[in-house]
Amino acid sequence: MQLRQLYITSIRPIITNACPLCFITGDDSSQCHNINQELVCRLDSLQCLCLRAIAGTFKSASGPQIQKELHIEPIAVHLQRLASCHRARNIFTPDFELLDNRYFPKKQTLKFLKSHPYRVLYDRARGLVDAAEEHLRQSNDELRNVPFDDMDPHRRSGFITSHNRSQEELHAEHVWRTHRDGDGKRKHAPNTVCGRPVAAQGEWGKANLKRYKGLSRVQSTILLQCRTGFIGLNRFLRPRTLADTSMCDCGKGEHTVEHLIFDCEQLENARRNLPLRQWKFSRYNTPLSQLRSLDCLLTDHADTVSTWALNHFGLAQFDWTDQNAISGSSLKHPCPLSEGV
Repeated sequence: MQLRQLYITSIRPIITNACPLCFITGDDSSQCHNINQELVCRLDSLQCLCLRAIAGTFKSASGPQIQKELHIEPIAVHLQRLASCHRARNIFTPDFELLDNRYFPKKQTLKFLKSHPYRVLYDRARGLVDAAEEHLRQSNDELRNVPFDDMDPHRRSGFITSHNRSQEELHAEHVWRTHRDGDGKRKHAPNTVCGRPVAAQGEWGKANLKRYKGLSRVQSTILLQCRTGFIGLNRFLRPRTLADTSMCDCGKGEHTVEHLIFDCEQLENARRNLPLRQWKFSRYNTPLSQLRSLDCLLTDHADTVSTWALNHFGLAQFDWTDQNAISGSSLKHPCPLSEGV
């Protein structure tokens, strides 16, 4: 089983077990019942730890960047979807009617009833159901006049789940953009022009998985390290006192992914195997040779660049693969990161 799919199907369900019961995010009136933010942060750290393990990255690699590259939602976003989806489906069951009509003999004020944490959450779930029903009416002419209450329960649950997934994707995209345009600008591993790794840029979406499709696990690992900037080159190792200098052995620049691919004199001959340039036509139909960016190479030519990096970066982590498997059996195994593309 592919490692990414293994995490989604076997490990993450353990983290999210019984989340409709415990993942309570009410308003200010029910704040005392809300889930502790410290616990949510611990769960997020746990997910990032698991993702670093399956991706083969350094333990200090940026969690949001890895989640974006693997297209796995932040755990709080996923918990919110599971909990709200459960309550939205539960509205049509006797359990909800029991909660809705529950009698509180000692505290019967309207303020108390409205502030009950589950009532607040079920009010939100009702809003989700209404939004899903409205979306269905606008997108499906056959079901335009069919009330949700009269619909087949399994079909209705499917529509609610589908709408909730789309909302989860939008929420995850918003979280990523907030990180990318906010704290993500200040917290990164400097290894590229402007000091921002390739993975710290771009948009959220399933398309991020496609660059790993067809790669072996070792290729996908070094590609992810190149994109995040957390890689065993001197520029990354020197601040951690793991290297004597941040300079490349050629002495012409800092030892970074960008330097090795574009500038290192010792790799001048090997660089001929990289698609560094592309031909474009000017406005007068004159062919022009244009240098590709690092982002373009690590995105559109992931297979070629990752193989080249394994052969020429000289990273001890990949010595065995470079000598034994880079052109052999390892390339025949599908990449665990591309599952679900």
